[in-house]
Amino acid sequence: MRKKINIDLPVMIAGKGISGQAVYDLLLELKISKDNILFCDPKNEPDLLDTFLNQNPKTVVVSPGISLKTAWLQKLLKSGCKLSSELEIATFFLTTEKIVAVTGSVGKSTTAALISAGMQNSKLTHFLGGNFGIPLSRYVLEKIKTEISVDWLVLEISSYQLENYKNLSTDYSIFTYLTPNHLERYESLSDYYASKFFLHNRTSHMTFINSNSPDLVNYFNENASEKSYQLCSSYSSNNLPEIFVGKYIKPNLIGKHNLENIGLVFQFANYLNFPMSFYLGVMNYSGLPHRLQKIYDFDNIVAINDSKATTIESVKLAVQTITNENPKKIWLLLGGRDKNLPWAELKNILTSNIECILFGECATLIQQSLQLKTFKLFLKLENALDYVIKNVQQHEAILLSPGGTSLDEFKNFEDRGEFFTNYLNLHIKKSIDQTHE
Repeated sequence: MRKKINIDLPVMIAGKGISGQAVYDLLLELKISKDNILFCDPKNEPDLLDTFLNQNPKTVVVSPGISLKTAWLQKLLKSGCKLSSELEIATFFLTTEKIVAVTGSVGKSTTAALISAGMQNSKLTHFLGGNFGIPLSRYVLEKIKTEISVDWLVLEISSYQLENYKNLSTDYSIFTYLTPNHLERYESLSDYYASKFFLHNRTSHMTFINSNSPDLVNYFNENASEKSYQLCSSYSSNNLPEIFVGKYIKPNLIGKHNLENIGLVFQFANYLNFPMSFYLGVMNYSGLPHRLQKIYDFDNIVAINDSKATTIESVKLAVQTITNENPKKIWLLLGGRDKNLPWAELKNILTSNIECILFGECATLIQQSLQLKTFKLFLKLENALDYVIKNVQQHEAILLSPGGTSLDEFKNFEDRGEFFTNYLNLHIKKSIDQTHE
């Protein structure tokens, strides 16, 4: 399968992130000469950008991170240059694949991953990507080389991507939750929501929306036909799909927001009559790394890796979620490097069963902001974990939801989360075994 793509040359790719690199590689595979591909990073290579603009590109492929209102881009478009995107070019090569597209202000990555987990467990061939991390162009490139396609494309799509995706056509779409976001890029909240709603307008079969999102429900009530979408409730023992009657199964994911995501995925699966194996794959999914990820559950001790939590709101959500699991005590690991966070706002959630374990550069700052009388303070996360492991008891929870960034001690939040996970797996069972001897 080696279609010829109708693209005016030369083509300029603006942005050297993963989507830019992916579409660059795809264009090379399509035998477009390097001389006709102008590849640059507008932010970090301004001189190269000027050079390329002087070569009068006929098509510009814009990274989602570049606002379409950027001055040099507007000038280029007014000169007659055609606007395109990585997703738009990749979509030209799709044939028999069915598409389910996921968007929303929050929860879209987890929802897309839940669908993927269900499809994997039920042996439905699929590709998971888009905004999720793997550009669609990577799938297309592999399809061209191997002539092998999948049954399903599970695409997470951001509002930035939806702004510039003229040939978008999806079979099904899922909206997770709408809340104010990215307002530095949009003139109004209505404009932001309208960018999301474009996905529904390009959905051929059915859209599934979260009934627990007031803004989302109101927007659809005002702008969509009732027959074109379905409201989805959270997964619960009182709201089971027919396939689950008589056998309630508790999901691995924790938190009210994740029950909403599961409810969306289940209604999508019900609509398509997916097998029981799909649902079981969803229920067994343990979560995206470093986002309220249950990484340890042994001897009635649970450990949660929420290393990505670098805002006060994220910490609050994590504590509320774990509190709802009813542990006797939560060992809350707070710290890292401060970024002028309003730490004092955590006071209202620090109940008597929460033990604050502070670590890293901002440990003292947190203690002073929260006016903690009972606390433990450590220079490094490793020292904090040593203390927790020696003192944690059955029916208690260890929660890494640091608030601070990781850069005082680690490369990034992933590195910190992996350290937390590996350290616990290596040391906590050994400590428990010694305690029981």
